[in-house]
Amino acid sequence: MKKMILFVTIIAFAVSCIGAACAETVDAHHLFGTVTGDVYENEYLGIGCKLDGWYYYSEEDIAAANQMARDVFSSKDIGAILNNVNVLYLMMAEFSNGMENVNIVLQHENETYMSMVDAVGVEGLLNMGGKDYYASMLEQAGYSNINIDITKISIGGAEFSGMQVSYDFMGVTACIKQVYSLYGDYMMILTVCGPSYENVDDVLSRFYILQDNRTGKTALADQQDPNTGMNGTAQAEYYYDRETGAHFMIPAGWEEKALSQEWDIIKMKMSPVNEEVVSIMFGWEDLWDALSASQRSAMGLKSRKDLDSLLNAELLSIMFGVDKDVEMRSVSGVPFGIGTVSQTAAGLTMDLKVAVTIRDGYVIMFQMPDLYEDYRAVFDAVLESVYFN
Repeated sequence: MKKMILFVTIIAFAVSCIGAACAETVDAHHLFGTVTGDVYENEYLGIGCKLDGWYYYSEEDIAAANQMARDVFSSKDIGAILNNVNVLYLMMAEFSNGMENVNIVLQHENETYMSMVDAVGVEGLLNMGGKDYYASMLEQAGYSNINIDITKISIGGAEFSGMQVSYDFMGVTACIKQVYSLYGDYMMILTVCGPSYENVDDVLSRFYILQDNRTGKTALADQQDPNTGMNGTAQAEYYYDRETGAHFMIPAGWEEKALSQEWDIIKMKMSPVNEEVVSIMFGWEDLWDALSASQRSAMGLKSRKDLDSLLNAELLSIMFGVDKDVEMRSVSGVPFGIGTVSQTAAGLTMDLKVAVTIRDGYVIMFQMPDLYEDYRAVFDAVLESVYFN
């Protein structure tokens, strides 16, 4: 079964990527967690479990799995170590029958991947990965009777994005559930493997929440109608950006959501209430301030207002990489350059619909994943609502 515990983790790697920096100072005690008898608790992740009769891998075992020296567990600040590690095992455990096992890993996520998470949520990325892709990996490894589903998994009353996988290998059936949650620039992946989903669910029921340390929203609800909201009668609200003077609609049944991290351009995102399968994001760049006095002179710019005339397809390409379906049109009197840009991370490619305007020296942008036709009308309605004061 040890092959299963390692391979399960490899499946998770296919929907993620590496390269972000650790912005948080944390000691090894909090990051790796502690084992006391049958109890494992991790204050950094805010989760714990009580696994009676299980063997928890020792610090030496986990250090070896991470290809690190044993003294990493006495470090007071492992931020520098994390910056140079793509995947970090925090905990591994195995039941005495050898048929059930658990592991928890942290993975670095790069900026492109995190922007995709902001756009479609963790569950959206798991769906984008595609069941056929996972099945292909398992088939190449010699597994058969493969079934994969993207699902929601509950721990201590909190719902997380997850994936469940079953397959046969050498006459043995294995069932796996993986739980995903964001911690700043990192993805936590909790993997439980057993001979049946009943066994797996029993193990998961022994996990509990210490405290809500999660920085990203992981609780999900059923998708609502993007045009009517949850009950069909909700009224749209308006968002006001003080810096640019932009006003625009937050559609009925939508709400402002927290960004996964601070971005240079993106300032705000909104998604349907209780789910993040798709998000519309708003942002701006002060182009006037970004240009030096000599650059402004060379371009013949005497005031912020002079920049407004620079909106064209070339600007969309240079600043945002927009290279498909480009059109210039006025929406409710506001000139927009609209087009599509592709983002790729961890083998996943996502098209983003991008709309850009320039107002008093500010380049202002709206973007949305172009994944679901039903939401295109919502995106257009938001653009129609834009006005300035």
